[in-house]
Amino acid sequence: TYNARNETLLQKRTFAEATAKCHFVVIPVSEFYESKYFDNKPQRWGVRRKDGQATFIAAVYEIARVQGEIVRSASMITMDAIDHPMMKEFHEPGNIKR
Repeated sequence: TYNARNETLLQKRTFAEATAKCHFVVIPVSEFYESKYFDNKPQRWGVRRKDGQATFIAAVYEIARVQGEIVRSASMITMDAIDHPMMKEFHEPGNIKR
């Protein structure tokens, strides 16, 4: 599902109930992708640890029943990363870095 901004977890209807119920989880990933801009054109870059170990990403999750089926979903929790030495390199110039 969509990324969840940490500063609006309780305000956004999409995430408020799961956040209030403390439905948090940590997702291990070997790599994630971000857009890096060159000459105002995005290029997809993979981000991973040098040592090959997993990176752990905080998320909020929900479990719902849809047409009789159990559906599980999770959204990564993001934050402003403008001051982060590596992450500030990503996303469109002038936009908040997440």
